[in-house]
Amino acid sequence: MQYVDFSPGESYQRRHYRLWALLRLADFLTSAMRERSPWFSLAREHMGILFVVNALGKRATPAAISRVTFRKPHTVSKVLSNMEKKGLVRKYRDLPRANQVRVALTPKGRRVFRRVARHNPLVRSRVAASDTGMAQLETGLVWLIRTFVSRIPVSEEFMEVFEAVCKRASST
Repeated sequence: MQYVDFSPGESYQRRHYRLWALLRLADFLTSAMRERSPWFSLAREHMGILFVVNALGKRATPAAISRVTFRKPHTVSKVLSNMEKKGLVRKYRDLPRANQVRVALTPKGRRVFRRVARHNPLVRSRVAASDTGMAQLETGLVWLIRTFVSRIPVSEEFMEVFEAVCKRASST
């Protein structure tokens, strides 16, 4: 992939290209690191669902996970079934509402979640990154997400997870 540098007075299309190129580079790095870290040895869908189930706690349902991860319900159900076969999550019927399925991490799922979270390259690189750099990155990402959220409808569960992440980021 060849990167093209543009002048400060660049057009919208050129800035769009640069963002696309940066996202592709991030995807390339993810692929390259897949074999080198426990963080990347787990399927992306499984990683995301582990984090969401942990964040939602007792409110984790396939529908809530679907809304928070922006995945179609049948896709989430299939991934949850695969994760259940691997022993990472457990699906069970909610007692007060027998027609509702809840999702919980199994002990193995909690161990994998802790291992994956501990080896998260962003968390690990935090030690090497400057506090100012990390603060700028967090501020930029929060601004970007808040901008999108102000323009598109999102679920309450998404906002709860987002606010919890923001609160956790500001307390560290």
